[in-house]
Formats: sequence, C-alpha cells, structure tokens
Amino acid sequence: MQLIDSTAAAMGVQNVWDPRQNVEGGARYLGKMMDRFGGNIEHALASYNSGPVAVEKNKGVPPYR
Repeated sequence: MQLIDSTAAAMGVQNVWDPRQNVEGGARYLGKMMDRFGGNIEHALASYNSGPVAVEKNKGVPPYR
C-alpha cells in the first residue's frame, strides 16, 4: 500500500515499513473511502490515489494522467 504520513497516522499505522501495519492501514483507509463514496469502488479507488477532495471537486475521477 502507499500511505502518506498523515494518512498512515490517521489509520493508526506506526511503522509504514511493517507490511502488516501498512496493508491493514491501507485497507482501513480504502474502507473509509468506500463508506464516504457510498460503495462506489471507482470513486473510492480514485480518492485513495488522488484524495477524496479531488474526487468530490471533480464529481468523479479527476482527469489526471
């Protein structure tokens, strides 16, 4: 998983280099994004990558390359 420091901390990850903590934190964050976007997997995955504000602002997947 790829977690920025602030997201890792918010998900309770103390050591991003610990595979178990990293994957559990990433899965927890993805679950939160699924909840935030009403189960829309496309929007949840886009928000995992670009941030939920970018998805909300674009009303969907941001037009990033």
